[in-house]
Amino acid sequence: MKKFFLLTALLAFPIILGACEKGSNVNVTTIDLTNTAVVNTNVANTNGANVNGAVNTNAAANTNAPAATGSAVTVTASGFSPSTLTVKAGTNVTWTNNSGDTIRIASDPHPTHTDLPGLDSATLNNGDKYSFTFTQVGSWGYHDHFSPTTRGTIIVQ
Repeated sequence: MKKFFLLTALLAFPIILGACEKGSNVNVTTIDLTNTAVVNTNVANTNGANVNGAVNTNAAANTNAPAATGSAVTVTASGFSPSTLTVKAGTNVTWTNNSGDTIRIASDPHPTHTDLPGLDSATLNNGDKYSFTFTQVGSWGYHDHFSPTTRGTIIVQ
């Protein structure tokens, strides 16, 4: 019995050392000498690489939502482009006035602008920009205060 244990330990030592190498998976084979059954056990590595089909339980899934990014709306003589924009909560939307006229971005309804307080720019001359960060989920209508029929919608998910 001591010879079996010593032989097993000597055979297992290089395998255990190999498992410590970064980026490697190891197939460990155990031989049961009493009934000659062979048991093949895959040992997954701990650094996320997985090349032999072993299940790697140490690579946790990222459940964090990606960071919100900016989105742009262009104001032209014919209106907002795009007129409807879908963004994630936390997204900064920037309107650029390329209409050739002065505008004022404001939350619906006109003239009270009460649906989304804070969504109300100063007067924007041609070439000016206005940015607003959408933190509340919902569908938010807005318009040009100086031309209330020029309308747009930001959908925040």
